[in-house]
Amino acid sequence: MAAIAWAGIIGLSDDGCRPAMSAAGTLRTIFRYATAWPLVLLAGCKFITIHSVNTDIDLQVEGRDAEGKSWRAPAGEIVRQPLYPGSTQRFTRPVYEGPLVSWRMGASLAGSDFVSSTGGVEYVIRNKLPVMLCFRFDQAMLSSNLHPQEVAMRVRHAEQHSRLKPFVPHPNPQGERPIVTPPPFCFEPGEPNDVWFSLDTAELFPSGHLFDLRWEGKDTHLLNQGIGNSLRMRLPIEYAGKREEMTVTITVMESKAHLQLY
Repeated sequence: MAAIAWAGIIGLSDDGCRPAMSAAGTLRTIFRYATAWPLVLLAGCKFITIHSVNTDIDLQVEGRDAEGKSWRAPAGEIVRQPLYPGSTQRFTRPVYEGPLVSWRMGASLAGSDFVSSTGGVEYVIRNKLPVMLCFRFDQAMLSSNLHPQEVAMRVRHAEQHSRLKPFVPHPNPQGERPIVTPPPFCFEPGEPNDVWFSLDTAELFPSGHLFDLRWEGKDTHLLNQGIGNSLRMRLPIEYAGKREEMTVTITVMESKAHLQLY
């Protein structure tokens, strides 16, 4: 999973330094693995500091088929790809190459002096079936190694790149985005789809940040690297009148923070 869905385009209010949140952005506006950083209008401000944390994650996939039989993906169905074509970075992305779907996964976190993110996930999903495949994110359940009890998946932003309009809850007058149930996303056969979610992880990790990642001030030293922490999602999937269940668990193997000034 590359960069994650969140936040918004950061604009500045009349006093020149206090940010105002647009309802239309995503965390990929804030960062896209050092290729697309935030749009910041620096009217009267010297700079804005952006923190981002990339993770190298392990992946496990299991599930239950339409007849209720449990299964676990063999090691050969989980492969690793570079962050992007031609990347020489040590971090890679795990991809589940199952009989129904190809599912690439990534997780990151970003924030600024003005705006914080709890983190999120990005998927690249390709339907291998000859019929429509629907991921019922609206019914997904999340848990973590630090909070084994499941909670309903909740988001501040959800986006399927092939759709023209993202699912973005309207912010309140204070610029805060409400936390809501995400929509289901359905995929036509063959074409890969980028999907982003800004997750609400307040109940799953003590800091409220994905994998309990933490830093302090303008410092790239992570107070908690999140290594060994995991996020588990139990997700119903539907196709051709059938309903199955997939459970994906991503676990941090390594993390690295970056700091940018604008």
